[in-house]
Amino acid sequence: MKNLKRFISLSVVVAFLISSVFAFGGTITPSQTCIDKAKGFLQELIAYVKNSGSATQTAEVISKFVSGSGRTALINAFNQISSGPGAAQRLKDTLGLDLATVSSLLDWMASYQDGTGKNWFVNLVTFGTDADLSDAATDFATKYVNTVGDVSKAEYQLTKVNAAITVFKATGTEYKPLQYSESTGLFSVNTTGLNNLITLLVGVLGNPIEDPQNINNIKAAFQTIVDSVNSITNSTEKLGAKALLQALGLLYVESAPSTGVGTVPSTGGTPAPSTSQPTQPSQPTQPTQPTQPSQPTQPTQPTTPSDVSKKLDEVIAQGKLDQIDDVLKALPSVLTTEKDINKEVSSLKEVTEKVATVLDKISNVSEVKSVINGLANAINIVASNIQKQSTPTVEKTLQLENLKFETAGLLLRAYEAVAVTPQKTEDANKATFKVSANDISSAISKASEVLSGVQAVTNSAIKKSLNLAGVSVAINASANKDTSVVLEKDAIDKIKSDSKVTNILVVTPVASVAVPTSVISGDKVEIKVTPKQVSSALSQAVDVNVIVGDKVQEKLDKAVILILKLKSKIADESKVAVYRISDDKTEIVPGIYVSTTNSFLVERKSLSTYYVGDYNKTYSDVDSKAWYYKNVQLISAKGITDGYPDGTFRPNNNVTRAEFAKMIVETFQFDTAGQIVSKFEDVKESDWFYSYVATLYNMGIINGRSETKFAPNEPVTREEMAKMISLALSKAGKVSLSAIPTLSFKDDSSISAWAKKYVAVVVENGIMEGRGSSIFAPKANATRAEVATVIVRALVK
Repeated sequence: MKNLKRFISLSVVVAFLISSVFAFGGTITPSQTCIDKAKGFLQELIAYVKNSGSATQTAEVISKFVSGSGRTALINAFNQISSGPGAAQRLKDTLGLDLATVSSLLDWMASYQDGTGKNWFVNLVTFGTDADLSDAATDFATKYVNTVGDVSKAEYQLTKVNAAITVFKATGTEYKPLQYSESTGLFSVNTTGLNNLITLLVGVLGNPIEDPQNINNIKAAFQTIVDSVNSITNSTEKLGAKALLQALGLLYVESAPSTGVGTVPSTGGTPAPSTSQPTQPSQPTQPTQPTQPSQPTQPTQPTTPSDVSKKLDEVIAQGKLDQIDDVLKALPSVLTTEKDINKEVSSLKEVTEKVATVLDKISNVSEVKSVINGLANAINIVASNIQKQSTPTVEKTLQLENLKFETAGLLLRAYEAVAVTPQKTEDANKATFKVSANDISSAISKASEVLSGVQAVTNSAIKKSLNLAGVSVAINASANKDTSVVLEKDAIDKIKSDSKVTNILVVTPVASVAVPTSVISGDKVEIKVTPKQVSSALSQAVDVNVIVGDKVQEKLDKAVILILKLKSKIADESKVAVYRISDDKTEIVPGIYVSTTNSFLVERKSLSTYYVGDYNKTYSDVDSKAWYYKNVQLISAKGITDGYPDGTFRPNNNVTRAEFAKMIVETFQFDTAGQIVSKFEDVKESDWFYSYVATLYNMGIINGRSETKFAPNEPVTREEMAKMISLALSKAGKVSLSAIPTLSFKDDSSISAWAKKYVAVVVENGIMEGRGSSIFAPKANATRAEVATVIVRALVK
């Protein structure tokens, strides 16, 4: 296996030349993930060699290259990349890699050379077993971690390498950074392909390169590889360089004219005269020409988002769900061909919706992970392209936040797809699922593997979706009747033993419930999901309860996430609402619609009966063409505010400080129970707004207009609104109040000193914008239309 291991590592370094520039972070994950990534990478290469038409010869020439001139070429290329401003230190600090480390790693690889001409890589390609492959991957991953010095950094880097190679192999010739001419026998840099590839990788791998010198160094590194391989005199090594670069998806081969004679020699140890080579059927380069079926440019490769969608329809209709992963590999590159960002977002949603409908039919958790990983790469592309738009910050932010919830919904659906089914007992009216410690262990393992599939998500806004969905251990409680999921002490102890687990996700046919692990304690916990009958409901109404010991939890310290699954698609989110029934009263509560899973995500700290229903209210003074129309409809459908008894909304009216306090409490679900305040003479316990003002004052979100006056009935100004919404978002963990950028409004000097930081926060986070193109108008009163817009943006933050 020695040459095999050496081959793996050298190939990783080639991919690293691109991916390392983009990878500036790490996530602590089990060492098994490193092994899986190494194995997956090796499987890609072996598949290429086996499909080459002459596997043994191709394996031999690749081995010859990496044992000869390959080391020098790779070291020189690494030097080029690490020479940019701050690049060397960044690579060392973040990835634990510097020239000495890479040289040491290559020296270790060289020690496995046996010099026999027949090596373990050739043997594995020819007749190796999966066990042989696992042994090689395990050995390499272990050595790689030891070389890097950190498990999380090694896992992160190998993840990036896999993502990069997936993109390389899925893209067409317009993304290949290198090309080879069959006519001249020379390698060259494909400038257009290299520029396109850099742009593509910024989206897939994240962390855009800002310094032009670093970009130039990447280009210089490829030129170094070209110069090195062109200078190789050993014909077999040169052929090996060609085969390896093709295997990694980096090389486009330009076919020689049919009457011409190629110059690249055969794979034999002693080259034959060049005139005899092009027609030899055993030539490993022959089957890998761009016109051959194994190349990314094959006619069947999807070239547009519509092609991907149609191909998905085809494999789903044929029941070939194991092919979904292959279809999705083309998605990142084809999305870059779409120039309209709205169409790009729409295309991504169309694909994710189709995938989400069949995730639960994919029984293999590894396949689910691969599918999610493919979509995560595409999500990165779209998120990056959204950020590049020259549109206002508020528009880009809203698109990113919506994409965040779609990603969270997709991850939750993936958890549902791999849910563990515990022991079940039932009678005519009720089904009880008793969860064992072994069930929890299995569910944790599956959740961790699914989560590793979305580690490719690097966009900071989209990564928040991972916090929302968390690590959810899914329990399949499939029953169309009263359902009870019981966790006793052994299962609870197992949950508590893994600090990474954030939720227990109870999955039923009509709704799912993610209960925070902070609620799970004691010797017994019961989670009850009871279907209720509500006429004309758009989802099944469900009553949810959590019982710890023998005590029903009235208030939770952290919100439960309800996933209310709709019976059919909806066209307009503002025409439906989430309803809560408690003590025979029905009220509207906030919820977020996720089109990917056709469901509403509802976060609540108090439990009762919830369902989705129609909401048809409109206002006589809100024109459907007004800029604020959709936001007014949404804020009403979320139950945050309402109109007046005469059927008007009065969008240009001012909002009082008391009214805005109520809106903030309702939006963020701050607990008003037991809150008191005696500081303000104009805030009495009998006032309707008392609990809202008391809650926000005690949380440090609002102050009075003076030491003794709150002025509840005075209009809230725009700078006051900025402060209150910034602090509320900060308390909810949705924004940071540090590293605030400089404001650039013409009326900056009019913004009160105490308000400048908060104005900057809401502007930077796309919550508020100026009036017109250049002023903020800090002292102006906030209108109901403006407040509706701000609240809607805060809801999805």
